Amino acid sequence: MKSECSIVNADRLQLRVVSRMYSGPCPPMLKLKIWFNEKVVLAEGARQLLSEIIHVIQELFSYPHCAILLVDDKQQQLNVGASIGYREEVVQNFRVAIGAEGITGWVAEHKKPLYVPDVQKDSRYIEGIVNGRSEIAVPLLIGRRLIGVLDVESEELDAFTR
Repeated sequence: MKSECSIVNADRLQLRVVSRMYSGPCPPMLKLKIWFNEKVVLAEGARQLLSEIIHVIQELFSYPHCAILLVDDKQQQLNVGASIGYREEVVQNFRVAIGAEGITGWVAEHKKPLYVPDVQKDSRYIEGIVNGRSEIAVPLLIGRRLIGVLDVESEELDAFTR
């Protein structure tokens, strides 16, 4: 059985996602691209968009702990822009100096993704979740300019290789 992925239209702006025929459901990455194109057009504000992105990542990839950390250029630190699955006190108080601390601070400084299969063996790890075991962090760039870091944590050892 074949299914077709949708093309997004919004007022005068037409965002086209290559529509291909697939056996089975639309692949998660293409679903994410289609969804993202819709939300960029429809989101009323940046915070709402960040929250929507976090929710769709959680839904598509079943990641219970996700955060988008945004760069504060003045302070040279990362602050939580949106998150899901973290304790409120972590969200409210989390600040990481770029290049000086944390896995996400390292990612921000080097502008390269980092996968840590066992955070207990990495001295850069800052606890975000109770019983955290693995973490993946990806820089968010516009061109060469860093705007933030997508951070995902799991209680499972080596959780992001499957």
